[in-house]
Amino acid sequence: PPRSTLCPYTTLFRSSILKILKGITGIPQLINYMNEKNNKAIITNLCGPSIDKLHFFCDFKFSEVTILLIAINIIKILKSIHEAGVIHRDLKPSNICYGSFSSDKQNNFDKSIKLIDFGLGKIYSPKILRSNDIKKTEFFVGTLMFASTSALSGLEQEPRDDIESLFYVMIYLKNGTLPWLKYKNKGKKEYLESILKMHYDLSEDFLFEGFSKEVKFIFKSIKNLKPKETLDYELYIQNFESAIEKLKLKNNNSEIKYDWEKKLEKIYSDISNFRINREDLSRVSYLKKGYPLSLEDFLKIFKQ
Repeated sequence: PPRSTLCPYTTLFRSSILKILKGITGIPQLINYMNEKNNKAIITNLCGPSIDKLHFFCDFKFSEVTILLIAINIIKILKSIHEAGVIHRDLKPSNICYGSFSSDKQNNFDKSIKLIDFGLGKIYSPKILRSNDIKKTEFFVGTLMFASTSALSGLEQEPRDDIESLFYVMIYLKNGTLPWLKYKNKGKKEYLESILKMHYDLSEDFLFEGFSKEVKFIFKSIKNLKPKETLDYELYIQNFESAIEKLKLKNNNSEIKYDWEKKLEKIYSDISNFRINREDLSRVSYLKKGYPLSLEDFLKIFKQ
């Protein structure tokens, strides 16, 4: 497969963010960038399928264990980028990927969660953030569906907004929807106002129904943070890991794998034994779209 991918929407500012984040685990490697007349792009190593595609592959619903595994990895990445002075500001399933190909000739596939697309990212100084009041912004930045309450309220975003967005991603991955999606056909301003109202009206118990109590506890602790209080990333990770251990005991399951890994392994086994149904074939074909690999070679990278 190709060892890199071209991102034509990118400017030099975005490449400067990737330079700041160079060496951080979970961030695509910046290989090169172009800035010639109307041709502006960055080149990074090629990432695996997005969580959005994998969600579709798994019938738009992930188990809580899979969601918690994703969340733990994203919190670790966010901790690193926040410490480096960068806020993502557009956390959503399509900006999270599973795995990446190495940029060398070996084409090894690293099976880990990646955070991509820093097109709306912001460079900030933690010292300035602690010393100044939160300011109003002139326009909304991000994706309305997964935006934090502060972002919807028109306030300047800070690290906690990335973490809050992650929780809305988690709800979406578990239920296949969000409560405010029913308003998506409204105009942007009306949609924003409808979502913001629901943020205030809906309880944590309603939003996180079916989740482990640790998830609701962390969400409440983040929402209750005072302006200059810092995020406790390690506490969030410990609580999510604790929830996974409890789920393992509850389900009498010692093996922890992502839902799509189990499904892809089964399909690979079916193909090897000349058994595969048309629906599975169609979904794998959708998943591998854009990767110049045979169906069998594509499945092998998840089996390694």
